[in-house]
Amino acid sequence: MSSHVIAGLERHATQRAEQVAVVDRDGEGGLRSFDWRSLHATATELALRLERVASGSPVLVCGGNQFEVLAAILAGLHADLPVAPVAPESTASELRSLAAEIGARVVVGAPEALERLHGAVPEHIPLSEVQADVGDGTATGATPRGRGDGSILLRSSGTTGPPKVVRRAAAALDAVGDGCRAVIGVDERDRMLLVVPVYHSYGIDMAVLTGVPAGACLELHARFDVQAVRTALAERGISCFPAVPLMLDSLARGSEKGTAAPALRRVVSAGSPLPPEVAERFRAAFGVAVGQVYGATEFGSVAYNAPEAWDPARGPFRPECVGRPLPGVEIRIVEGDDLARALPAGTEGQVAVASPSMLTEYLGDDAPPTRDGFLLTGDLGRLDESGVLELTGRLKLMIDVGGLKVNPLEVEAVLVRHPAVRDAVAVPIYYSETASRLKAIVIPEPGAELTRDEIRRFAREHLIHYKVPRSFEIRSDVPRSPTGKILRQKLILDAAGTGK
Repeated sequence: MSSHVIAGLERHATQRAEQVAVVDRDGEGGLRSFDWRSLHATATELALRLERVASGSPVLVCGGNQFEVLAAILAGLHADLPVAPVAPESTASELRSLAAEIGARVVVGAPEALERLHGAVPEHIPLSEVQADVGDGTATGATPRGRGDGSILLRSSGTTGPPKVVRRAAAALDAVGDGCRAVIGVDERDRMLLVVPVYHSYGIDMAVLTGVPAGACLELHARFDVQAVRTALAERGISCFPAVPLMLDSLARGSEKGTAAPALRRVVSAGSPLPPEVAERFRAAFGVAVGQVYGATEFGSVAYNAPEAWDPARGPFRPECVGRPLPGVEIRIVEGDDLARALPAGTEGQVAVASPSMLTEYLGDDAPPTRDGFLLTGDLGRLDESGVLELTGRLKLMIDVGGLKVNPLEVEAVLVRHPAVRDAVAVPIYYSETASRLKAIVIPEPGAELTRDEIRRFAREHLIHYKVPRSFEIRSDVPRSPTGKILRQKLILDAAGTGK
């Protein structure tokens, strides 16, 4: 039996062949449209090719929000292969490290990604070759052997340790999609605007696992452009818009009450905390309340705060809450890492999640990823009497940059590889309720000469753009505890005080 994603793709290609499935932008800024027949044929043809060349090994898919990337992810899943979507801006160092870690034999990607992986992955398939023209007979009509039981590989952002590669199997992927379709209410009448990247867990949940089985038309934007999004909302019947708070804030600040979005009925926020004032600004401008999804790379989306289902008896809608668990999900608040006893309603503790969407494994780690079926998230929160989850903080070191998570330990590990760097600390600088940037404090080796420009160039060579610190400070030492632990919070406060 096929996964729900591939079964849905096949159903829509049969029943709604000529209806539009995907819209994206061409290189000139115009729109391209692809129907369900084309999406199915393209994914099928590539799945057949992957079955021949991948030999069961993982496939890297390196590209942005475009038709070919979506088709490549679907093709890998159809061929029963592990698929590792990755950002096209990833450096050669990052791509080669991931390829080696997962044992990839094939990469489907943009030219620059293929160049960075030259000699590191045996088989290269350019994105320009990912398209079956059903009109000229390119599609063969052959059927892949795979049943659609592929898995997704994603590098987690990590909690207090280094990032790991997460594997989520077909059944877990189905659970996310089924839950999101049920609570958000996505179906074939919807047109979903995807600016969040489809190589990110949130984007995969919304586009691949929710949108494709539902039969929604997916409009893919390669980057967030305020005017392009406003135009899409006003003119192209966008009914569902998954976003991050920074996008919602940017759209609302430049919009007046009653800004045109005639078809918009669902706006979903995830990726970072949603400030109530941002949610209210967006609602005032566009007339739609913002729901919030809670999830993680390890288990995808597991809770949803639904404005349309809020009980008025509980008072005004609280957009800062992340809602109730999706079907089949259990959320427990615990003291420390003690899973045996759930804390009472209203008590703050660590959030633990048990879900049918749970990861199968951390790649290369023999230890079971869960205990008693639960994963400790590192997030702090509380459940109210009706089971609504509110996040109150986190035990994690993670820094949010435009809705994307950055592990400061990863950044620091890269910076100290520079021969003139003895130590490094990465901290956030907060510019507003939704905007933060990275700052790196670098301690040179004794006697070494090091400039900000030099360490910035080094960072750009080895880190994707959003992980490169916006500012660098070179100093002789950093504050430490009596046991030698870096006092990160003091550095964060210092950065907030100077604003740089």
